[in-house]
Amino acid sequence: MAYVLYQEQRVNADQKELYEKRLQSSETQHQAEIAVAQREYAVKLQEAELKLKEAQINQVASENIRASQLAATQVQIAKEEDSTLVNLMSEFSAVSVDLNDRLPCDDREAQAKFNFAKAKFHEAYAFAEAHNLVKKYGNFFFHNAASGWKACATKTSDQIPGL
Repeated sequence: MAYVLYQEQRVNADQKELYEKRLQSSETQHQAEIAVAQREYAVKLQEAELKLKEAQINQVASENIRASQLAATQVQIAKEEDSTLVNLMSEFSAVSVDLNDRLPCDDREAQAKFNFAKAKFHEAYAFAEAHNLVKKYGNFFFHNAASGWKACATKTSDQIPGL
């Protein structure tokens, strides 16, 4: 019976040792699980921070792209406005009329040409004013503007000096 008692004590000791190892293993495993969970949490925080930074970078890049597209569009619009004004000025110049000359009263063709040139000049000037180009092309407008109202020239008024 002493042998049975010894065997029972030995089994109990083995079971106790096994239980302690399991308990210790459980605690180690639990600590390892906690460490893994902490690492996963830290990784998720870093991922969230990176996503936030990425979103901020994308937003800034998007704003920069929009700004550069707007600037390019404004440059293109300015070029188109400039080109339109140059075309209007060319149409005026192609008529070859001096708005300061007196026209013969009986020449309908010259009067029509003069009126067309005057209309083109005013169209060009109005366009330049509307698009802030008067200063840039001021020399053209200064030299081609009519200096005042002029009556048509008759044969008798052309012969009298001072009229």
